[in-house]
Amino acid sequence: MPRPLSGSILTRRLADDTLVVDVKIRGERRALGPVSDWSEKRARSLLERRLLPAARLRQDWAALIPGVRPDGAGLGTLAGSLTVREAATEYVESLARYENPNTVDAYRRPVVKHLLPSLAYVDDERTHDRLLADVDETLMLKFVAAKQAERAILQDVADTLAELDRNTRADPQLLARELDEEEWRMLRRYGQRGGRHTVLDPLASGVVSLSSRGLSNNEINRCLARMRDVVRMANRRHRLGMDDPTMGCALPRQDPSREWLHPVQLQALLDVAELLDAHPAREEYAHHRRYSAVLALALLGPRVSEFCAAQWRHLSEQGLFIPQAKTSAGRRHLELPAIVRAALNDRRARLDPRPDDFIWATAAGTKRDRANVRGRLLAPVVEIAALLLEARGHRPPPERVGVDGSPTGIRVTPHMFRRTAMTYWAWADRNQRWAMGQGGHKSAKMTLEAYQQIFPRDPAARAKVVAWLRGAGDATE
Repeated sequence: MPRPLSGSILTRRLADDTLVVDVKIRGERRALGPVSDWSEKRARSLLERRLLPAARLRQDWAALIPGVRPDGAGLGTLAGSLTVREAATEYVESLARYENPNTVDAYRRPVVKHLLPSLAYVDDERTHDRLLADVDETLMLKFVAAKQAERAILQDVADTLAELDRNTRADPQLLARELDEEEWRMLRRYGQRGGRHTVLDPLASGVVSLSSRGLSNNEINRCLARMRDVVRMANRRHRLGMDDPTMGCALPRQDPSREWLHPVQLQALLDVAELLDAHPAREEYAHHRRYSAVLALALLGPRVSEFCAAQWRHLSEQGLFIPQAKTSAGRRHLELPAIVRAALNDRRARLDPRPDDFIWATAAGTKRDRANVRGRLLAPVVEIAALLLEARGHRPPPERVGVDGSPTGIRVTPHMFRRTAMTYWAWADRNQRWAMGQGGHKSAKMTLEAYQQIFPRDPAARAKVVAWLRGAGDATE
């Protein structure tokens, strides 16, 4: 005797972190909606009173789900009704195959932070899901244009914030009067207050700052690459037969800066970092110890993700251990020059940290990210160092250049520190194989690029570099 038809109620979390309730009958699984709208009792009542009777009569039971539109736009899993959110969720869940959390985050972030907010819904009220099959080249070109527009607006917001006094930046109501509607919307989305709170958080204190200046061309292209990945997986799993919607949407590549910091520039940064360490602007910043951070970035050359993830348990007589990296070659011990080891020992003595504490944690003791390193840790150092270099009659730090070719501000990035470290290793005649291992390079291309450049004829500057690196790579000379 055949078993009576039954169904089940399930829950799952989508890529945008929404928890939804599903109903499953005969292996076909469809979403009812968010858990805020669907209690277990309501879902069970719908299943037993309407959906199962229709399924027993071989009727289209999915059409009876409240909120399902005639065109099928809902949270389904059938190929014809696969939504952007469903497809993105499948892709994000597939990233579990990667062991390195930095790799997972690098692939997940463009999907969750940029693609889903722009493409997941067909309406501004975010009530109707968009079908993946409806994503085409026209829509992706609109996405690219929107991200470019965001970048321009955020640059204007950054310029405005730089001109305002501290009292205005600490008061969201006063700040809103200084911005137009679109700028204020962007600041609410990408701004932070006190480093840890949203702009309008009533519990927040301190000034408002930007956590992002918008996506570069390369970052927009990475979003397009992730969209291609989502479509490819959906084609493979659901046989959609979709064309690549990102075809013809890529922007011109912006190659990383090839600039590096001359020793006089790095010395100015170190002098300012020491000054800020001795006289922090606020008491909770006293443990930042920017001096050790600038030294480590400029002489060890870690990737910014490696710098942020460094914990005290990774520090030993062998050096600073990098347990997780982009490639197998990235898992390594960074040899510490004597000056870096002394700075870290001093920092450890002052903090008395636990082994799992991050070496360069935020004021709240949490892990930093790329934006935090640039905006919180390095920005004050770079700003004052530019004035110090001018007073000393030395070359200023590299500048950011706008689309018209004019300088728009000082540009010193974590990647520039990494390139500086590799340049110093070459200038100080460190062995190329040692430099390749220290940099965590699987290919020799980047190392050779640093070693093949022309160095200044400046014996005093080279002597300073050799002194800074003493204790790391000496045996390979």
